[in-house]
Amino acid sequence: VRPAVEALVLRLLEKDPAARFATYAELRAAIDAAREKPTAPATFFVRAVAFAIDVAVMGTYAAILGEVVHSAAVGWIVAVLQFGALERVWSTPGKKLMRLRAVDASGDPPSWRRALLRSAVRMSGPIVMAADLDILGKAGVVQSLVFVAALVAWVVALALGLHDRAARTREVFL
Repeated sequence: VRPAVEALVLRLLEKDPAARFATYAELRAAIDAAREKPTAPATFFVRAVAFAIDVAVMGTYAAILGEVVHSAAVGWIVAVLQFGALERVWSTPGKKLMRLRAVDASGDPPSWRRALLRSAVRMSGPIVMAADLDILGKAGVVQSLVFVAALVAWVVALALGLHDRAARTREVFL
């Protein structure tokens, strides 16, 4: 048994009630501090596969929403917000399948703000590309150039891990 867990159990078993935890909140904080947190960083390949799964799922969801509201950009924005919420409370489908979790510096799931920021930065490319299709129409040289530029910028941002840097998070194996 790890020393932190042993100390927690011994404090719970104290004969003197004053030496035990005074409140449930105090006990919960001690449990959180004692639990082992995942620290093995996820490899690039596993992250890329999880991301591809997430983009496929999110893209399908965003396309359906886009058809319902008649705007691909709105569909993507709603999908990003919902995937940000998933990142906070459960994890995304790709991460679940690849046994990954996004965590903050302390090893806990990211806060709501960080999860939404991470999701927005990570999916900024599809949002820009969808908005480009909505605003400029379905064809044209300028639209094609903007689309390609957004795609290249998005891939570079993902390769540099800007979504993790912006949100101060990282992905670890469970």
